[in-house]
Amino acid sequence: MLKKIILLFFILSFVSCGKAYIKDMDSQNEADPKEFGLLVFSLTFLENGIQELPLFLTLTGEQGGSEEIRLDMKDDTLYAFFVKEGVYYLRDLTGENNSPTITRTASNKETRDIYTTKQWKIVVKAGALNYAGNIFIKDFSDNEKLNTKFKVKMENYVLSADISVRKRMADISSVLEKYPYLKDKQFPINMALFQEDDADNSTISDNYQQSKFDSQNKGYGSYYWGTPISEVKKSLELEGKKITVLSQDHLIDSTVLKNPVEFFFLPFEGDFALYKVQVYFLKSDFDSIFASLKGKYGDFAKKDEKSFTWYTTYTKLILDEKDESLILTYEAIHAKEETEQKNEVKDNLIK
Repeated sequence: MLKKIILLFFILSFVSCGKAYIKDMDSQNEADPKEFGLLVFSLTFLENGIQELPLFLTLTGEQGGSEEIRLDMKDDTLYAFFVKEGVYYLRDLTGENNSPTITRTASNKETRDIYTTKQWKIVVKAGALNYAGNIFIKDFSDNEKLNTKFKVKMENYVLSADISVRKRMADISSVLEKYPYLKDKQFPINMALFQEDDADNSTISDNYQQSKFDSQNKGYGSYYWGTPISEVKKSLELEGKKITVLSQDHLIDSTVLKNPVEFFFLPFEGDFALYKVQVYFLKSDFDSIFASLKGKYGDFAKKDEKSFTWYTTYTKLILDEKDESLILTYEAIHAKEETEQKNEVKDNLIK
């Protein structure tokens, strides 16, 4: 049976930090894209009958810095910061509760402190718009049936809430509208949603280092092998690229006329999944392109006249010297195409 494509987003814990680590959006001229990335996320706190008072949480960076965020019921707020590349956490979700069910008194003037140990993490990449998703808080309950448990301090009592992370592409459009100067910067989109985290810092650091390696080997740029064509197209549009959809399995980015980039997709479970990218260069660029590939991937593995091949764990790279141009091809290793027989299935698209 074909298995679903697993898009691995290695994500870190989140912080708003001091001046050295986190900058507000008015500091765009100070944020060096070699060190800082744009971090975008939103928080939605729906109206409910159990938790009416504000909630507070903290954005914390592994290397330093923190900032408190307040959430009032009925809030739906977009957040954007320039942050140094690294691991960030969203944690320490706390508040006060004045529901008679929780305080065990008919008076709504009394309150009880509540908190949850749940936290989320994300890896922020420098020079990119890192979208961490929408934290969606709803349906508080006076029992433990929902997915997030809140303890009541000083009481042997627990309430719960439904908290999830969802992808809301409108957040990216909104931040570009709110800060128009970002459109000129054309940051690539790093779609790395918050993930729940119960690991210690050392494990997260290991994951972060691994993610940097994986991002270079499991696809092309910020696009992992297996990404649906709709997501690639949407991300390119948000980056302000000039896109032409040639067919349902082929699109081209012609933003830079002398260096067009073609994206190729294979049919997979009713959709089309990325498996190959070709980048075109001028023939005169051969020496610089070859030197860059050798510096990044080492000596080539194979040479056939005017064709050079490199391999990583997940990708085959081929530099072809044609009569009029150079073509650099990135192709997923072991990518498989579905047959025309509807009932025939194969192993993973990506191994």
